[in-house]
Amino acid sequence: MIEPLENWRKQMTCVNHYQNFINDRIKGIDLWLDNHKEFFNPYNISDKDTTFLYRKSFCEYSLYLYVCDKHEIKDKSHALKTQFLNHLNDDRFLQLAKRHRELFLAFGLPIAIAKHLYGVTPPLSEYFTKELNSQHSRSLELVPFRMMDYVFAAQIFGDIEHIFPVNKLSKMSNYYRLPDPILADESQAYALTHNIFYLTGMQRRADFLALNVDFDHGVNKVLEALLLKYIAKKDLDLSLELLASLALIGHCKKWHIELVFSAITQSMENDDVIPGPVGRIGDDVRALHGDKFHHWAKNYHTMLVAAMCLRIINDQLSDITADESIFDLGTLNSLGHMQRLAAEYNLPLLLALFNSIENEGEIINSMGLGHIVNNTKSFIDSQRREDSYLGYFHDEKGKHKENQHKFENSVLASIKKIDQCINWNKLTFNEH
Repeated sequence: MIEPLENWRKQMTCVNHYQNFINDRIKGIDLWLDNHKEFFNPYNISDKDTTFLYRKSFCEYSLYLYVCDKHEIKDKSHALKTQFLNHLNDDRFLQLAKRHRELFLAFGLPIAIAKHLYGVTPPLSEYFTKELNSQHSRSLELVPFRMMDYVFAAQIFGDIEHIFPVNKLSKMSNYYRLPDPILADESQAYALTHNIFYLTGMQRRADFLALNVDFDHGVNKVLEALLLKYIAKKDLDLSLELLASLALIGHCKKWHIELVFSAITQSMENDDVIPGPVGRIGDDVRALHGDKFHHWAKNYHTMLVAAMCLRIINDQLSDITADESIFDLGTLNSLGHMQRLAAEYNLPLLLALFNSIENEGEIINSMGLGHIVNNTKSFIDSQRREDSYLGYFHDEKGKHKENQHKFENSVLASIKKIDQCINWNKLTFNEH
């Protein structure tokens, strides 16, 4: 059984307990993957979305194999790995890839990784080279991190020229044009984590694409802020990608893993399932395809991400746990909810939260997280009106057609009252 959360936290003062946690989770995930191997099958045919999910998951499992190869804890999903290689070497795979040229990466990345790890047949290599250099691939109008998908696959494949200008592409990405943690949505956060995966080749501070990557330009602050925000949103899938990214750029701290491991312990459905985000796979999927498929579709991506993240963390565990900096989980959670509330434009609760942490400046400063408070204050200041009130509620007011002015005046007055109670000078930090 999973240990009670408080007992778990007490034990996590020792590196061995972190190690045991990692080993237990990885063992459970690999067993779960084997037990659901029938769904990682590109030949399964169903409705359009479900068929695509089968092929997408096959591709994502290949990345899992790649990460396992680069880290100490190797793959133990032996049944699924055997099935993966059999499917890849089946004559139908190349037929399917040629039929669905618009899904090149879904078939091309598994080929590239298999070539790198095990070797592939000449026809598979020829397919990859020809399709990568096709008019279609070269002409794609995509956001930078989606173009980096092609760069990453080609780099793993090896001995092939890139079809996009890699250095310029990296500079255009949000790895260098850092996102605002409050305003960035899930798509922007995933773009950042994927950019880091590609620039590092899923290895700590590795310059995978030979671009002289700067790992110390402040991206760690954005990752920390996003990690706190998505832990507050109970999104373990994205939180795990953000944790892996912090480790890959060499900026992972003890509180990062404490926060995520604690969230995993609180969220696990049973001894081996780390749940995927709520709402992405609806009950209509269960009605169409049954409980086991629904369970797999909801959780498989998070299980793969967790298995990769934990292997990356494991290789750095001694260095991470040597960090003796003081942190407070309650304050960390408050900083996460601060950003969540700002993103949701819940100004009354946001200001109430600011009021509640007014005396926590010392611990916030000691954890080096004053930048989160400063950024949230900047967001609040951007919403200050010329009439001395705070907040613009046109959309909310429109939902109260009969009492629009009464609604707005009530909300503005309550926000102003809290605003006037906050000693904002106590919540201003010098950033290092």
